[in-house]
Amino acid sequence: MVLGGVATAFSPSLNILYISRLVAGIGTGGALLSGFVLVTELIGPSYRGITGALSSCFFTFGQMLLPAFAYFLQDWRKLSFILSLVGVIFTFFIRSVPESPRWLMIVGRVSEAEDILSETALYNGLALPKTLLQIGRPVQISRSYHGCLELCRNCHIAKKTIVIASIW
Repeated sequence: MVLGGVATAFSPSLNILYISRLVAGIGTGGALLSGFVLVTELIGPSYRGITGALSSCFFTFGQMLLPAFAYFLQDWRKLSFILSLVGVIFTFFIRSVPESPRWLMIVGRVSEAEDILSETALYNGLALPKTLLQIGRPVQISRSYHGCLELCRNCHIAKKTIVIASIW
């Protein structure tokens, strides 16, 4: 995201601009999706929907402020560079983001998951139920690779893939 934004600001040609915008878009999409998953994972089921929706509001609010920034800067290169600096700020906070407790439990790192969940419960003034961590048992993860064509082998999955791709 940051790399794409900075490359956009200093792109010497239209082709480099296209590539840098592609990189920035992929990075932004990944950051938004990761943030959404982490925010909703630590929330109880009753508040998960509203929390996910509210976490998306920050991006929307930023998009609403973008025309004002563009109006005052009057230069798309400066705008791109300054907006990419926002990503630099977030890179300093990446270490403070906890690993996914569900993923930790799946790969057998239950004590780390317990630490994260205990810290979250303490922050919220709650006690961590003892039965919660007894549910998580290490699962064998298949390391086999399935390519994109795997989505077209089953008619039902192929239809869903086409619908999802057209929505995006």
